[in-house]
Amino acid sequence: MPLWQRVGKIIQGEPQVADASAFYNQLQERLNQNQPLAADALAKLGAQRTEAILAALKEAGVDPARAAAAAPEKVESDVGKPVPLKLGLVAK
Repeated sequence: MPLWQRVGKIIQGEPQVADASAFYNQLQERLNQNQPLAADALAKLGAQRTEAILAALKEAGVDPARAAAAAPEKVESDVGKPVPLKLGLVAK
């Protein structure tokens, strides 16, 4: 790793290795152990995001009667893999 990259990592507080994935995986495990999420945490996050998007649309001038959110759908994903996202838009 070039010296300038190492200096940048030191300043940012990152580990001084070429591949920091093991460090970040261990950090994620510690976070999960020390601060576990409630069972409904993702559902609450989704609801908060929905409210924020609807508020932004309303603020941008979209008629509130034309912007609505549907109920979330359950999706399956393996641990450590990306979670699929489905976003549907309908013109009225």
